[in-house]
Amino acid sequence: MRFGKLELTPAENPGVLDAATWDAKAAWMALSNARFDWPAANRAGLSGTPLPAGEGVDTHNGSMSRAADGVYFLASLPDGQDVFVRIGSNGPSPLGEPFGR
Repeated sequence: MRFGKLELTPAENPGVLDAATWDAKAAWMALSNARFDWPAANRAGLSGTPLPAGEGVDTHNGSMSRAADGVYFLASLPDGQDVFVRIGSNGPSPLGEPFGR
């Protein structure tokens, strides 16, 4: 993608999400199979401390955000996909319909 003189490559920069090429089924399988402490990630998000390390998901602390409906952060998956994760309410999300719960 080019924006004037700035060129961004979503596959190389997790700060840019290429949602058009997501494989939602594969992403959900990767998140479901990850060896990751989701409750600890929620606590970290609520307290503002770093997200825990895990296997099968690489979290990006700089992307973490808290909102009334939960904790949000960017995660990179082993297949190269980058997804936003929300831990919290099952209600509507500003990110749209989730591909898994």
